[in-house]
Amino acid sequence: MFGPSGSDTVPPDLGPLKLYDKAVVTNLGVKTDSNLKMDQQINAAVRSSFYQLKQLSKVKPFLSFNNFEKVMH
Repeated sequence: MFGPSGSDTVPPDLGPLKLYDKAVVTNLGVKTDSNLKMDQQINAAVRSSFYQLKQLSKVKPFLSFNNFEKVMH
């Protein structure tokens, strides 16, 4: 089922389970594709980080530097 792309092996016939075949799966919060690449996981982590930074920028004017540093960490 898993292997490098371009390999000469023929994937098994899943029959009625083919309906549940997915390009990317999430297990314990980690996104992985069939080539075991972490591209989707990296994109999700970057997206989440930018969201959190945007949220922090909204509260920064209302907090002192010390309190903002505590919230940030």
